[in-house]
Amino acid sequence: MRKWLIGLLALVLLCGCNTSTTGKESAEMSLYNDIVEDLASRTSFDEATDFQLAVTFTEISERYHYVVTLTNTTITMKDVRMLTWSEYIDDDYHPSLGIFEDPSYSLRPDYVDKDKGWYKGIALSGIVSEKSTVRVYLSYTDDDDQSVTCHYEVKA
Repeated sequence: MRKWLIGLLALVLLCGCNTSTTGKESAEMSLYNDIVEDLASRTSFDEATDFQLAVTFTEISERYHYVVTLTNTTITMKDVRMLTWSEYIDDDYHPSLGIFEDPSYSLRPDYVDKDKGWYKGIALSGIVSEKSTVRVYLSYTDDDDQSVTCHYEVKA
């Protein structure tokens, strides 16, 4: 009887360890899913005026590797969150930055200090089955500590 009880307790503990997620992980996944759903259904987009957004494609084994770059910012962008979306994605997840990671990523014109989280630009890449327009979600905090959220389409 004692061995049976120990075995049952071990089974309960193992099952609990495999299925639990923290509140933070759940909130991050919920935010990720909300962004993906919004980009998939969105019909209007912003125009990038304070930085450059570009996409490049490289063919590999009848698929395409794409890279979306955000560079040449003329404004300060703190705590950047970015996600790229394509209807032709071949991966399980759309590439993202700042949603699941703990360190923050920030951009400022003519300033780089990677140890403090300041970068020159951002690049996200993924695999797609067709060259197409890539949609981009971008949110950041500006110099006035105001939250800014934008949505873009980057043409192939």
